[in-house]
Amino acid sequence: MEAPEESAALALSEKYAVSYKQINNDMAEANGELAEWVEQVTGDKFAIRGLKELVKE
Repeated sequence: MEAPEESAALALSEKYAVSYKQINNDMAEANGELAEWVEQVTGDKFAIRGLKELVKE
């Protein structure tokens, strides 16, 4: 039987299995994909400008 401290530590390690670095990498990849998509989309110039601003952030 696990001690309560071990159980809590195990739960935390599972909860934070995805690292902050991995999350940032995933976000950068998604942002790159969004930027590619925005370049392909057509429409109202104001909507396109808004999408391009979104990609900058």
